[in-house]
Amino acid sequence: MILFIYNTVKNNFIKMNHKPISIDVLVIINSFLENPFYLNRELYYATKLEECTKYWYDKYFNYMKNIKLEFMSFKNNPKKNWKREYIKVSKYTYWNFFTDNQELHCTDNLNLSCAMIGEIPKEIGNLISLKKLDLSNTKIKEIPKEIGNLVSLQTLDISYTTIEELPKEIYNLSLLQCLYLNNTEFREIPKEIGNLVSLQELYLSDTKIKEIPKEIGNLVSLQILILNNTSIKKIPREIKNLVLLQELHLFNTNIEEIPTEIGKLVSLKELYLYDTPLKKIPKEIGNLVLLQKLYLFNTQITEMPKEIGSLVSLQKLYVFNTNITEIPKETGNLVSLQSLDLGYTRVTEIPKEIGNLVSLQMLNLNNTSIKKIPREIKNLVLLQELYFKSMNIIDVLDEYIDDV
Repeated sequence: MILFIYNTVKNNFIKMNHKPISIDVLVIINSFLENPFYLNRELYYATKLEECTKYWYDKYFNYMKNIKLEFMSFKNNPKKNWKREYIKVSKYTYWNFFTDNQELHCTDNLNLSCAMIGEIPKEIGNLISLKKLDLSNTKIKEIPKEIGNLVSLQTLDISYTTIEELPKEIYNLSLLQCLYLNNTEFREIPKEIGNLVSLQELYLSDTKIKEIPKEIGNLVSLQILILNNTSIKKIPREIKNLVLLQELHLFNTNIEEIPTEIGKLVSLKELYLYDTPLKKIPKEIGNLVLLQKLYLFNTQITEMPKEIGSLVSLQKLYVFNTNITEIPKETGNLVSLQSLDLGYTRVTEIPKEIGNLVSLQMLNLNNTSIKKIPREIKNLVLLQELYFKSMNIIDVLDEYIDDV
């Protein structure tokens, strides 16, 4: 906060031979000033005798005028108490120098994460050069509508706050690329979200949202969509328009069905659907030829479509603790697969095509009813980890262990 304590008063205080100043009030002197020091009650009492004189008025007014902060000046009242003015603005610890601070206006990054602030003044709208604003882990409960003036803003982070909604003006920030709303009190995604056509990353995990508006399909630049740990039940079909999407996080939600339009997400690399009541995987998933990670564990799915064999880029496939009973032979086409987890499933047989998984490094068969491992397992020369809990499998492995 901006507060100027003049050397005259400082020197007078020092001559009084007081003990070292205790920190009752911490005064933060901004970049315009040098030699910052602390103000406590004793110093305040020392200045109180002089604060209403014309000398103080001239000093204080001229200083405020020089740094272009007229809203804190005494104007034409030389008897106005500067201490009262200080108290008046002190709650805006980090903000009261925004109004005409030209140096601050040129900054493009303002990081106030974990700062002890609870309110943002409307003057923040003056920072028209700002590109990144981080308000995460603060006590802020509301964002002023003037934030809509930050026409250069590219990243906004208000995660880990108690904010419940954003002003509608924020959805006019056409250059916004990253929006972090995770771990907030958000209950609804407004349809205006579709206006953020430059948005590349949207984080909404650990919020109270229950529905995704169809307007999300307008976010044609979106690459990362994080919706885990929410109560959403349905994915709108308009998601098919997100052709640049690379990561989709839907784990620990109430989603029971994936629309067939997911097959349009041709850029998708990571798909997280675990810990959901999901019952079926659409065959269109086979169109995701760039997919590298597919997590389906702890769901209610009963089968894997044979089209999964088209995922030639897939590296990790986790389907443990599901109700699947069969591994399609097309799985053998997954030549990039490194980890395959089938533990705690109802699978009873491994197709011989598993021998084609020449990149496989980890195979988990824990707690299954598999009784035989095909001879072709000997082709898995990169296999480093093999998990199983079945005496029948051990008997079979003895025959091939040397080859493996």
